Amino acid sequence: MSIAKKSTEPTEPYQPGVYMLTGVNGIGKSTIIDAISSVHPEIVPLHASQELSKLFHGISREEMELLAPEEKLGRMVIRFTSIFERVLDANKAVMLDTHLLVPIRKDNTLVYEDIWSDEYSPYVNSMAMLTAIPESIRTWRLNDEKVTGRKRNTSTNDIALDQSVNQARFNDLRASGVLATHSGIVENTNNQLAGTQSAIEGIFRNI
Repeated sequence: MSIAKKSTEPTEPYQPGVYMLTGVNGIGKSTIIDAISSVHPEIVPLHASQELSKLFHGISREEMELLAPEEKLGRMVIRFTSIFERVLDANKAVMLDTHLLVPIRKDNTLVYEDIWSDEYSPYVNSMAMLTAIPESIRTWRLNDEKVTGRKRNTSTNDIALDQSVNQARFNDLRASGVLATHSGIVENTNNQLAGTQSAIEGIFRNI
C-alpha cells in the first residue's frame, strides 16, 4: 500500500484527544495514520505494535503470547494512558492504530485475547474500524512480506473469521456507549487509499 501524497492545501487541525483506528493485521491502518499525520503537525502517530515491542523489550510474538493476559493488558494500559496524558498536556492529538482482539492460534486451538480497556474511554474522541474483503487482505499481507519479510497468516478463512470477531467486538463497544456514537466502520475497497482515508477522517471529525 502506497502512502498518499501530502496535500498542499491547509486543513483544519484536529482537536486534542485520541483517535483510534482498528482492524486486523495488514489492512492498512499504519499507512493511513502516517498519511494523515504527515499533513497534521498537531498529531502524534502511535503504532501499537511498535509500542508493545518497546514495552516488552523486543520479545517475539510467540514469547509475548506466553505472558499472562492480565499482565500484558495492565502494562499496556499504563503505557498508553501515560502517552495520552503527555500528548494531551502538549495540546496535541494522538492517532493510534491497534487491534481490539488478537487471535492466538496454537496446537489446533484458537483464543482471542481482548486488548481493549475501558480506561481508554475518557481519552478517545472517536474510533474507526477498517475492514476489507479477506482476499484483498491476503494479497496485502503477501506483498508486505516480500518487502519487509514479516510473515502473517494468509488463510482467507482465518482472516474472515478474525475480522468478523473483531467487528462484533467493535459493535458491542459502540452499542454499550463506551465509544462515541459517531464511531464507525469503513471498508478499504480495492485499496483506494484516498477515499478510505477521507471516510476515516470523516468519522474522526464527526462530519
